[in-house]
Amino acid sequence: MRAFVTLPSAIRYRDDTSRYLYILAVQSLPILIVAAVTIGGLVVMEVGHQLGMFGAKTLTGRTTALSVIREMGPLLTGIITVAQFGAQSGSELGSMKVSEQIDALRAFGTDPVAKLVAPRLAAALIMFPPMTAICDALALVVGGIIAEYHLHIDSGIYWNSVIDLLVPGDWIIAFSKAPLFAISTTLICCYNGFAVTGGTAGVGKATIKGKKVGNVASMTLMTKNEKNGVEILIKVEEKFENLITSTAVASIKAIGILGDKYIDIKLSENVGELIPENGFLTYQREPGMTELTSSATNIMKSIETILEKINRGEGTVGKIISSEDLTKKMINIVDNMDLIISSTSKGQGLVGTLFTDNQMARDFSASINNLQSITASLKSGEGSLGSLLKDKKMVEDLTLSIEKLKKIIVSIENGEGTIGRLVKDEHLYKNINETTKSLDSLIKDLKKNPSKYINVKVF
Repeated sequence: MRAFVTLPSAIRYRDDTSRYLYILAVQSLPILIVAAVTIGGLVVMEVGHQLGMFGAKTLTGRTTALSVIREMGPLLTGIITVAQFGAQSGSELGSMKVSEQIDALRAFGTDPVAKLVAPRLAAALIMFPPMTAICDALALVVGGIIAEYHLHIDSGIYWNSVIDLLVPGDWIIAFSKAPLFAISTTLICCYNGFAVTGGTAGVGKATIKGKKVGNVASMTLMTKNEKNGVEILIKVEEKFENLITSTAVASIKAIGILGDKYIDIKLSENVGELIPENGFLTYQREPGMTELTSSATNIMKSIETILEKINRGEGTVGKIISSEDLTKKMINIVDNMDLIISSTSKGQGLVGTLFTDNQMARDFSASINNLQSITASLKSGEGSLGSLLKDKKMVEDLTLSIEKLKKIIVSIENGEGTIGRLVKDEHLYKNINETTKSLDSLIKDLKKNPSKYINVKVF
């Protein structure tokens, strides 16, 4: 509330206000431009392809404008501003708090909120709307270029869709978010800066599970067990003395990454003996900024090694980047995918016909329903095949019949029985063949000369 009450003081501290306007307009704007161009292109490509599948590609401009102007433009401006201006304000105010400059302002009768917060809030309120407008305009312009040259949407259709279909309510919602983001981001970052704790006061705390139980009384350089170290004397409040036993472990921790140091005493589930007056606690080293810096250095070296391999054309990514042949193949794959999507949207091919031909879609759906009905009938044991799946007796009878058929086939292959001999005995086959030929000749001769075989006498 004090930030709003002291907002007119931004005029008195106009030099500070001008500096914050410069930070927002000059330092944050390049990042915002890059982000707006990227977001605009991605939104148009994704929206255009999705709408093209349903033959509604002409609505790409309207959908993109609605997404960018009402939602993504103000949100993107807020995020970029927090990343640049907000982080800078929070760290600057935090440093001033730790170095007691804010206390010095109060000592000289200057209101820190009027001096440090009001100019920042005024600059954010002034710059957020035009920065949001710039973000929206860049995103739509880049989207129009991609829509024309990549999605083959006429620029007139795109811009008519953007301008004609946007109602005043869309603009009101879009630009009402700008001051809200300006107020919220600025005040949150400034509050976090004012809330920073530091200095010698923070170093002297001893805590158990976040609860302050005492203070650091002194730190002395000493040698113990032939090792040099620092003896830290902790004054624990009397009501907490019975909690600290020989099984407790002490460690030095920090509030955040760069915050104050404090001594944390971790209690064990096993209750030990009480620590006597001037007794010692077991110390456990906690990883700090040195370890984090070392880990970050190793990670950066690994990243540099990977980038060097990529630049040399090693590995899959390196080959894709350095090989023109692979690049052309990737481009061809993308072009083919675009062609497939275009053909599908035009109703070409089976998939395209399913998308555009309602009758075929209904027939396909009916076939699926019939298949589901057949499957349900089989599961319920209806019909011969269903009975075979469900009736164990029928399965056993079928298995027995198959076994008998196997035995008959084996007997035939072994030459047993009449059929087996016909199959295996070649001599028998020849005799039957000759007999068949002789019988055939006899029948032919009988038809030709019946009197030769049949003699009819009449008395």
